[in-house]
Amino acid sequence: MPLFPFGTIGFGALALEVTADNVSGSGQDFTQCGIAAASGPNCQVSGGSGSYTFLWTQTGTPAERGPYDIFSDTLQNPFWRKQVCDNDTPKAETWTVTVTDTVTLQEASTAISVLLTWVNLN
Repeated sequence: MPLFPFGTIGFGALALEVTADNVSGSGQDFTQCGIAAASGPNCQVSGGSGSYTFLWTQTGTPAERGPYDIFSDTLQNPFWRKQVCDNDTPKAETWTVTVTDTVTLQEASTAISVLLTWVNLN
């Protein structure tokens, strides 16, 4: 019987894949600006060894009042918040999560859109 019956670590592991959903959040009041928040990117990982680290980074052009604040950039499913205004342009940012398999050192990444909006009820 081979020493590693399920394959050699680093060579026998399944390819690492990551998926995540776009997120959006809004707030409203009788003011031009306020705090909006978004959460729940539903980041899912498959393949690899099962032991992962996560790193979220804002990529591309930040929103007018961005980059948005992220809590925490090393969580699998963080949340974002920022003071935004009803006339901000652009309102969305692109965020990329990079997942690293801590055993095989494979990496995979995917990008999502984070949209924060404010509605002035006046």
